[in-house]
Amino acid sequence: MIRKHLSFSFLLFLALLIPIILLYQNYLTRSFDVKDTNTVDIQSLDIIELQKVLSEDYKVYLISKNLKKQIYFNNMPIQSLTLSPSQQQVAFFYESTQPSTEGLALALNILDFSDNKMTEIYNTTFPSWDVTSKVNWIGNDNIFFLRHCGTNCQGITLLNTKTKEIKNAVLSYSSFKDTTATTHFQDWFGQEFIMDGFVYNVKSKTLNNDNYLVFTLKDNNGAFLEEKSILFPQF
Repeated sequence: MIRKHLSFSFLLFLALLIPIILLYQNYLTRSFDVKDTNTVDIQSLDIIELQKVLSEDYKVYLISKNLKKQIYFNNMPIQSLTLSPSQQQVAFFYESTQPSTEGLALALNILDFSDNKMTEIYNTTFPSWDVTSKVNWIGNDNIFFLRHCGTNCQGITLLNTKTKEIKNAVLSYSSFKDTTATTHFQDWFGQEFIMDGFVYNVKSKTLNNDNYLVFTLKDNNGAFLEEKSILFPQF
């Protein structure tokens, strides 16, 4: 009799415990799995979907069918994302779990749709200094982004996606208030350029199979000036 009572109690205990375990598992899934209704992993997206992204405050969203889903990679948020000119590769910065003095490190990955291969080509544990802009392509083999370099200057990091070679260029600005706004650009190949105005933004464009750096410039009063395009050498 006692044995039957113990068996019944044990079964009752299991009956009460199993729903609790299932609820806890559901909580973990909703809390940490990016398959939540408001998020999506980049590895589940195709090229057409990646053409419909929106960047806001270093967060990237997929806009589709009146839905707005934040894009992640391996449960970590993506900060910037861009397709190559060929539309066959996507480069993206995402917050890495690598230990950093700033809390979170930053890594740069390339997803190649021709073979569905994902490759990390850059990472930093000091992102507030090493990365100060979104990622940009110039041609199909190189990407660039801005970085700090010191007083009255900015750095531009050039990264070859095939060799992972890194080169740094420098934008230097006139420092006296009573002088005309001027930018000196010393590129990655020893060339020097002088531009009227201060650099507000740097992007790229491809025209007749030639790749150009495009500088958005402002004067001393903050008014926009004519853009300056510089041909990127082909080797």
